[in-house]
Amino acid sequence: MICDKITYKGHVILTIYHQNIDDNVINRYLTRTEKIGKYNLTFTETFVQDIKNEDLFNHTIKEEGLLEPNSPQNPYGCETCAYMIHYIFTSKPKSIFRDEEKLYSLKISVDEFLTICKFIKKYTGIEIKENPMVLGDIFIFKCYERNYKCVQNNSIVLENLPDNSTVIIHFKNDDLIVSSKIIKIDSATKELVVASDKSWNSHDIEIFIGDKTIYLQKDISYIRHISFHMSMRSVDSSIKLKRIGTTHTTTKEHLVETSHIGEPINEFREKQNKSSHNIKTLIEREHPDDQVFFIKPNEFSIAKDLIIPTIESAKNELWIFDSYLTENDAIDKTIDWLRIVSICHIDSSNFIFYYNPQKASNLTMDEFLDEIKNDNEIKNILARKKRLCMHFYQVASPIHDRFVLVKNKDEFQGLSIGTSFNSLERNHYCIHKLSHAASKKIFLELSDWIDNGNLVLEKEI
Repeated sequence: MICDKITYKGHVILTIYHQNIDDNVINRYLTRTEKIGKYNLTFTETFVQDIKNEDLFNHTIKEEGLLEPNSPQNPYGCETCAYMIHYIFTSKPKSIFRDEEKLYSLKISVDEFLTICKFIKKYTGIEIKENPMVLGDIFIFKCYERNYKCVQNNSIVLENLPDNSTVIIHFKNDDLIVSSKIIKIDSATKELVVASDKSWNSHDIEIFIGDKTIYLQKDISYIRHISFHMSMRSVDSSIKLKRIGTTHTTTKEHLVETSHIGEPINEFREKQNKSSHNIKTLIEREHPDDQVFFIKPNEFSIAKDLIIPTIESAKNELWIFDSYLTENDAIDKTIDWLRIVSICHIDSSNFIFYYNPQKASNLTMDEFLDEIKNDNEIKNILARKKRLCMHFYQVASPIHDRFVLVKNKDEFQGLSIGTSFNSLERNHYCIHKLSHAASKKIFLELSDWIDNGNLVLEKEI
């Protein structure tokens, strides 16, 4: 059998034995080492004749049974079941854990622990992060590989079944079991074909030797139809920028062709599936979205990667609420954002700002519009389009937070930004991705606020 050991700071922290290994690995010796600070983390793999009994002394609990594919403790991946014997020890690696009165705690940092977990996953296949307290234990695994397939007539073909085995197959249509087959094997069988008299799209399978389960997997499906959607991307527009980059380019996607391979699609089922997907998307839209991105100074690229795709997603209406858009000392940054908006295909873009007459650094509405119209890049856009469909709203008092809101027909999305557009690169702040429901609520509240006597001036370019 094969023996894998993980050592850290010179002490074994995990031992794994693999049974059913061929004799051609008898001379196997493999070692890999990485550094965590000044300490070595090492994986070694060797061939051993047997397990030393003294290694199993003093274990507290022994558990055994079959692990399904994709179980975090299954080292063999998604196609193989593993029969596991797990020896659990009270004594845990002192290089990693503190043994306190009522619980174990980490002696090392979380980052160091996650590095160890990643190393173990890489070389053994076991996900330690899901159950940290298996460190210090001993595992013995025996693998049972998948030995069945689906053929063109939708039958299941099983291969190399041992005598005294039983196969149970549940044929399913989605979650509905439409047919079940139980086959008992009295003598070793090279190939067994199992068919269902009803149509199915997935199945569960169990294989026993005597009364012992050696294989179990659920919801196995096969690719019967593939649709290829061919598309091309082409450059649509490009605009020069002054301060937040050199240029910005938008692209267009053109659908070229859709090809189908495999069984023909049932049109009614396709309609059902698409309808279900659309309705589930509609439901999920209404749920709060708690995606929060914390931005530090000099991480402007992260902010751009969140803001620009949101702006470009606007087809009908874009609304940007930033009370300090017209700060004169950063007007070049504001103009860059307006350049980006100017080459997007948006029916109407709207900008809400506040003018403080007592603050010399503010531009008035007319001064702001003159800066925009005198910008060379925007002049070129205006010469082609005649109008940009940009609407500017000066309000009576500042709105503290900044928002980018998109309204496409009845669908909303948006961002809440913790600093002004002209200081995105120099502050600590958060950007919150807003759900449909949150974006819609904020949009309606701010629209009502503007309409209820807070609009001072409105102009358009």
